[in-house]
Amino acid sequence: MTLELDSFMKQYEIAMNSHIFSNVQPLLCNDCVFYFSDGTFTGIHEAQNAFEKTRNTIQEELYSIHNVQWITVNDNACVCIYQFERK
Repeated sequence: MTLELDSFMKQYEIAMNSHIFSNVQPLLCNDCVFYFSDGTFTGIHEAQNAFEKTRNTIQEELYSIHNVQWITVNDNACVCIYQFERK
């Protein structure tokens, strides 16, 4: 399972760095929750709004994901925390 989760996070990192939400959306569930420095966003629509707001602010920046810690992994959900590092 660890290899699958690592692969998923790499796909997520690539999708986020594309700055195109339609690349990110297939990796998210409809009731996803994002914690950003400017708030908590629940659901796919709030996540999209937060993503697009951030994208409009930092259009050319790229990020890498580090220190992934899986909080919960089961058949119903996978929850992790991680750090974004600006490249």
